[in-house]
Amino acid sequence: MTDVEDLTATIRRRRRRRSRSPSRRAADESDERSEESSAQRRVRQQADKVCNAVLSELTTIDDNVVLRPSTLGANAGLGLFVAERRIAKNQPITRYEGELIRQDEARRRLARGEATHLRRHIPLRWVLDGTRRADGTRIGAPRQEMSGRGGGAYANDPIARERANAVFDFVDCEANRLALERFRSGTLPLRDEPFDPLERISFLRATRDIEPGEEVFVNYGDDYWRGQRPLSLPESASGSE
Repeated sequence: MTDVEDLTATIRRRRRRRSRSPSRRAADESDERSEESSAQRRVRQQADKVCNAVLSELTTIDDNVVLRPSTLGANAGLGLFVAERRIAKNQPITRYEGELIRQDEARRRLARGEATHLRRHIPLRWVLDGTRRADGTRIGAPRQEMSGRGGGAYANDPIARERANAVFDFVDCEANRLALERFRSGTLPLRDEPFDPLERISFLRATRDIEPGEEVFVNYGDDYWRGQRPLSLPESASGSE
């Protein structure tokens, strides 16, 4: 059943319930609450499984990814490289970390020319600024300060699309999965569901095998090169909202 079909069925079920007697409506509501609890348990179990699987595979700087001068040339600055262990196709690589800021603040920083590594985290709401730590302080010496942290913000765009070997991706953990499930069931409109930015993991995923010593490349999107910058980076292929 598609999301639209699921939502349509929910609406029809509620209309039928309104036409029934009070005692029958109460029994139906009780059954629906039981069904919802079972559905929430399934969502919670699936969210835990997916999140734990991704977290277990993510590497950090100086673990299996390192920062080195990019192969694109001096103007590209640092790049993200695979260190000692090959990263297989579809495997999570490393987390995209940074300061969590609201989208309005991200646009202000762009207008002031203060941000070069912005990544949409939750569309229309939250953005990650990869040039800063979680507490908002600027990163001055990445190779030292980012050791043990996710290095997704340091993957360069290869310009030539065929050279890209990774994509941006994300996974939602329990709270956000439950919120999305409630929206899909027609319980509440999405605007009323509080998506927690800390319950979403933004990361890079390999699109092919990446050998030790190779630089990790990801396409930033056409809007980046037209000057709009990373707020218009494409959403992940596997995540949904």
